Amino acid sequence: MKLIDRYIEEVGVNLPENMRVDIGKEIRSLIEDRLADRCEQAGGAEVDEAMVKEVLSEMGAPEVVASAYLPERYLIGPRFYPIFMRILKIVLLSIGIGLTVAFLVQAFTQKIVGGEALGLLLGLLGGLVQGSIQAFGILVLVFALIEWTKNRKDAHLKYWSPQMLPQSAPKPVSRSSKAGDLIGNAGALILFNFYTHWLGINTLNNGEWVHIPILSENFYRYLPLMNIQWALIMLLSVYLLVNGKWSPWSEWVNMALKLFGMVIALLLISTGPLLEVASQAWAATGWSLEFITTIQNQVLPIANIQAKLIVAAVLVINGVEIIRWLLRRFRDAGIPIVETNG
Repeated sequence: MKLIDRYIEEVGVNLPENMRVDIGKEIRSLIEDRLADRCEQAGGAEVDEAMVKEVLSEMGAPEVVASAYLPERYLIGPRFYPIFMRILKIVLLSIGIGLTVAFLVQAFTQKIVGGEALGLLLGLLGGLVQGSIQAFGILVLVFALIEWTKNRKDAHLKYWSPQMLPQSAPKPVSRSSKAGDLIGNAGALILFNFYTHWLGINTLNNGEWVHIPILSENFYRYLPLMNIQWALIMLLSVYLLVNGKWSPWSEWVNMALKLFGMVIALLLISTGPLLEVASQAWAATGWSLEFITTIQNQVLPIANIQAKLIVAAVLVINGVEIIRWLLRRFRDAGIPIVETNG
């Protein structure tokens, strides 16, 4: 019966992946044996839904049943530990790549030789160790809190009944997609707040590297809103990676963040340029007036159009995803989208 299938599936959600099939078979066999005993006690009666609900109620909440097959709990339990390690590896790899790129950029754009290069390398290693320790500590704290919250929730599951089972199997999360969201938004948060010197015009003038910022005041006006969006997407990604499945509220939050992103994108493309160079900044380049005029009047306007097209594409993509999601919600709720006469 579907009720039994949903029960076993919900038990499996709370088990490590390599244990789900075998334990699922064992639980199904146990349920069938109990149902057979009840049928025999009832004089050969057929199994009905009421009988199934009674047996499942006796067995208890799926989380409680699953816990009987799990070892002793730790600071980060077996359900979350593989995800913790996966996210930790992603974060440490991102820190390593980011600091290495920063080292290479600084080494090639500045006159660094001998002892200076060694000092820069030691600084890279120190930053890598410090960043790794901080990332590890934060992740342990977050996952320990999640584990503690789950244990408190489990304490109330003795009042569980089969009616609390979800009506349909929850939509699984694409872990690769959420890991990509986590890395991408963390990268954007770091890049646009701490490494803006990577974004701009870099040129040599009399043997010295000169950096000219190209992000406009209009862009920085909305950067705080973008920071909020990036941080919230990262938090949602971590939650989904840990939970492994979508819930109604997480889907609504995801769509709300997409709508928030659309508002930011609309503000960015409608209130001013995204790229601009202050007039006085050109003097540091040592370029000719004719060349500067060409960049100012021809290159930058085209670059601005391209940047706004990219932002507009994000706006359209988010809009399409929101519409498709709403249509699915209407369809699942049995609400007709288009009415026809006759």
